[in-house]
Amino acid sequence: MAYLLQPLKVGTLSLANRLVMPPMAKAKADAAGKV
Repeated sequence: MAYLLQPLKVGTLSLANRLVMPPMAKAKADAAGKV
């Protein structure tokens, strides 16, 4: 379980830990990207 709390590097992106949460909603923005 401690493995999940270790930093992770994906390409040039560094994440503080390995826990990721997906978006909770989709298609809520207009064509200009405003919510």
